[in-house]
Amino acid sequence: MVHHVNSPALKALWDLGNEQFGSNPFPQGYRQVKDILGHVHLKDAKTQADGKTTCVPIDSGSVPYADQFKALLSDGYDGLYTIETHYIPEGGTPMQGTAMTLKGLRNLLKRENLE
Repeated sequence: MVHHVNSPALKALWDLGNEQFGSNPFPQGYRQVKDILGHVHLKDAKTQADGKTTCVPIDSGSVPYADQFKALLSDGYDGLYTIETHYIPEGGTPMQGTAMTLKGLRNLLKRENLE
């Protein structure tokens, strides 16, 4: 739709974590949206042994965030990032899950020298 409208006022939201639920987000999915991005959502996911995909803290799942962040920087993306708060640890609270997700993101950024 964004390509069809072809207006600088309309941008796409890229949610790499959503792409983990059945497709290949990076680099294939990213190539589809990299020139029309206005917002990026952050959450991680992991496929369990039973085949079910669940949310986990960033940097503990299968979303290739290190490569994605490097590509976003290389491509000049300067839009917004939002942490999604879907992860809730078993027996825990949404606040605890969000704190774990933020900690994972910070660890990843530090490890990859992307701070």
